[in-house]
Amino acid sequence: ITERKRIEETLRASEADFHAFFETIGDMVFVGDRTGRILFTNSAAARLLGYTREELLKMRIADLHPAGTRTEAESILTSMLRNECSACSLPLARKDGAALAVETRVWSGKWNGEDCVFGLSKDLSAEQEATQRFERLFRNNPALMAITTLPDRRFYDCNESFLKTLGYSREEVTGRTSEELGLFPDPDGVNAMSEKLMADESVSEMELQVRRKDGKVLRGLFSGEMIRNQGKSFLLTVMVDITERTSAERALKEAVAKLTVLMDNIQSGVLLETPTRKVLFANHKLCEMFSIPVPPETLIGTDCVAAAGQTKELMEDPEAFIKYLDSTLAAGKTAVGNELRLKDGRVLSQDYVPILLENGTFIGHMWKYTDITAAKRLESLKAEVVHHVNHELRRPITNQVLALEYLMEDIGGTLSPDNLKIFTAALSAARSMTRMVSDLLDVTRSETGKLSVRIEPVDLEELARDLVSGLGPSARENGLDLKLDIPPGLPKAAADLARVRQIVGNLTDNAFKFTSSGGSVSIIIRTAPGPGESLEVSVSDTGQGMEKEELGHIFDRLYQASSISRKGMKGLGLGLHICKTLVEQQGGSITVESEKGRGTTFRFTLPVWKDRQ
Repeated sequence: ITERKRIEETLRASEADFHAFFETIGDMVFVGDRTGRILFTNSAAARLLGYTREELLKMRIADLHPAGTRTEAESILTSMLRNECSACSLPLARKDGAALAVETRVWSGKWNGEDCVFGLSKDLSAEQEATQRFERLFRNNPALMAITTLPDRRFYDCNESFLKTLGYSREEVTGRTSEELGLFPDPDGVNAMSEKLMADESVSEMELQVRRKDGKVLRGLFSGEMIRNQGKSFLLTVMVDITERTSAERALKEAVAKLTVLMDNIQSGVLLETPTRKVLFANHKLCEMFSIPVPPETLIGTDCVAAAGQTKELMEDPEAFIKYLDSTLAAGKTAVGNELRLKDGRVLSQDYVPILLENGTFIGHMWKYTDITAAKRLESLKAEVVHHVNHELRRPITNQVLALEYLMEDIGGTLSPDNLKIFTAALSAARSMTRMVSDLLDVTRSETGKLSVRIEPVDLEELARDLVSGLGPSARENGLDLKLDIPPGLPKAAADLARVRQIVGNLTDNAFKFTSSGGSVSIIIRTAPGPGESLEVSVSDTGQGMEKEELGHIFDRLYQASSISRKGMKGLGLGLHICKTLVEQQGGSITVESEKGRGTTFRFTLPVWKDRQ
């Protein structure tokens, strides 16, 4: 009985840590029993929905939705629990009756030892507002803008400027290709732009001829970018008509006029100066940032040197501000990312670009100022989170794992089957929590630039054999055939031994999870195809495999495939994202191949170690 109480106390402590972890999440978390009654929710849910936590605990999960969508919400919830769909996009209802745009995901689990449903709702209000802003920008933009579907490149939408300039109606354009409309007289130019798009997923200021409906040929500067939405790919293109441009000065003035609308809708302050440092253009955001009490158009022609002398008084280090301006202008080269700290606590990012014509003629200066105060605070917060997770969560859990492992070795053989099952489950849960916390720490370190690797010569054969030896008992326990295939004489890799072990261990652990008893998992190391500068490590299984559409997202942070593990549980969706980050930090790349019902293969490369003098 004493031992059972100790185990129960350990589990309660783990649950308390889990509660504390929920409170650090900005998304709304709900736990409900099988009847739909809410058992737990975090402070984010109360804050975003306008209820007190006590009010929420008296409600059912269905009550969180508007009355008109509750039946549909319950149907989608049932489908998600059956893994028939991954998310619910129905809004939640705030206490004041307002709808809150969210994306909700649910999964089954245990709470206080009882079956329950976990729900995670992400607030999409900001994304919805961004979409609306883009729609306004798209419709009202003076530049010709169009959206085409990929890969068939048929026009999906275009703005009024596109239709007006080229003389088409919307019905004549929608659903047709540029070839069908005969828009481009120069097929070679179009092919060059297409090749660059396929290689870089974006193009910038490529000049092409464009034929109007009446046959008149215009000249345009094209920019484009591939965008993805709800699993589909599109191409967003912007064309600036430069047919009437005749001189450098007029070209600059026209560009300023066309960009005015855009610049006043972006969140950065922009200043254009003539070569003699007179104001050519300033946007409203610039005036707002530096507390300039006049409209930006009234600044045109004023002396920038004198203005800088006044602006420096806003800075924590006024003289450093002036010194940087002078040195940057003297260098005459693009400079980005200089941080300005203001006396009021704000932090601005300062970028400089010299304005040059195509022939290299210098015609002015451009400065851009972006408020990065929130980003810097977030960076500091992430560092604080790493510290707290490390001290308040990881260490206690690690101590629990060590204690449970010691007790298992000491008294495991004396426990009854039921108590041994409870003990084993507690140890497995503690180990799982340790891995999750480690993944969270690695992701946070990656985002703050603190996830480091130490490159040294690594014997992949020795590492792999050591891993296989350690994983053998687990493979046998799960009824899996673990294979290792390494040719003799492979060179050493230039890599971080501990990080490579983490990558291979993570991929192998995934293969174990999603391969049924009787299947096999193979680790193969080869010289990568090509000039012999890299080694290739592959981890293959004969498990469930994945749908084709999932492969493009499998390395995304927090993405979880629809496959169900042997134990019906999922992790945080961070492991493969971390693998990709670690591989790339070591100078390699990682790919995946999979077919539903046929298994999965992950391949990653590492550079060959060369003697470094």
